[in-house]
Amino acid sequence: MSIIFVHKFKVPKLQVRDVVYIGMLMALSFIISKFNINTQFISIRLAFIITVIIGYSYGPIWGASIAGISDILFTFINGQMYYPGFTVSAVLTGFLYGLFLYKNKEAKFSHIVVCQILIVIFVNTILNTLWLTLLYNIPWQTIITARIIKQLITMPIQIAIIFLILRSKNLKKLLFRM
Repeated sequence: MSIIFVHKFKVPKLQVRDVVYIGMLMALSFIISKFNINTQFISIRLAFIITVIIGYSYGPIWGASIAGISDILFTFINGQMYYPGFTVSAVLTGFLYGLFLYKNKEAKFSHIVVCQILIVIFVNTILNTLWLTLLYNIPWQTIITARIIKQLITMPIQIAIIFLILRSKNLKKLLFRM
């Protein structure tokens, strides 16, 4: 199993066009973060799509780095209070997407599901709940049930979105050109 992931930790060297492409994706992520799917009970943020594409295109190291930089930049651009815990979550998310999706040109459904389950359990439910309890001094028992329910509802939607986007012929054409 470890031999399979060894090639994923080789950091691809970025060329100028890669830096431009990443910059455009970061800008697109900022724009997409302004649009969410909202219901009375749940909000689904769509900016994760860009993190998926970066992890898929550049691997776990660049995925983690770009996700961390984006989190810090967007926090300050939006005028929000910076909390480093959420940057840790962003870095871990970018790393996991890169680990499971990089060099996975067929976008295997099983890899997407396992990756998303790990992100939902460890990042979204455990870590982000911890950051919220520390930041706002809320007992975790107060919010954990609602957060678990939200994750159970949004996880299949996110898996479907990731699968459809990574199987998109338009994305493959764009990545081939880059």
